[in-house]
Amino acid sequence: TRLNKEEFLNQTSPLYKEYMAILLANPTQDNLAQVISILQLFHLAELETHFAYPCELTLSEVNDSVQPQSALIYNLVLDDTVHQIVRFADGLQHKVIPFSREEGQSLILSFRQNLEFDGSNEFRLQATKLYDLLIKDWAEEFESRGINNLTFINDAYYRNIPMAVLWDGDSYLIENYVVNYSLGLELASASENLLHN
Repeated sequence: TRLNKEEFLNQTSPLYKEYMAILLANPTQDNLAQVISILQLFHLAELETHFAYPCELTLSEVNDSVQPQSALIYNLVLDDTVHQIVRFADGLQHKVIPFSREEGQSLILSFRQNLEFDGSNEFRLQATKLYDLLIKDWAEEFESRGINNLTFINDAYYRNIPMAVLWDGDSYLIENYVVNYSLGLELASASENLLHN
């Protein structure tokens, strides 16, 4: 039988997260690539639990090439830290952000509320804090590499962040980069679906 959403969150989700945490304790290139693969499987399991039906999706290969002007940014929530894995054309880099679940949820909720409902520019305070946490440490490297395209694969409540409006003090992220969002999954093509049926 299929797990319902509550069972998935309470029983299955911690197993995925614990395994990723073990790998991230030693963030070698192989371990980082394995974490991305596990994260993809986790997101696929989330979708299948949500729809209560198998999803016709394929997983992109971690070693698939990334364009030199692009970076894939994985924000993974584990306990009281956010792990970032950034995939460049020449490999993977890792950073740990010490930011508790409660702090993250509170900041993101406040940011979304101010952005959507407040007529003032109060949301820029939260947008700046989120920029400083998630982008600032990478900005110099993005510039030196000529990165102009960012794709975010966000986990948990970080999916609620409209990354395009993060504020660096002078401009929004969308003013400096093409901003994309992904689950790290690809839809199976119609021809593949026909072959499976």
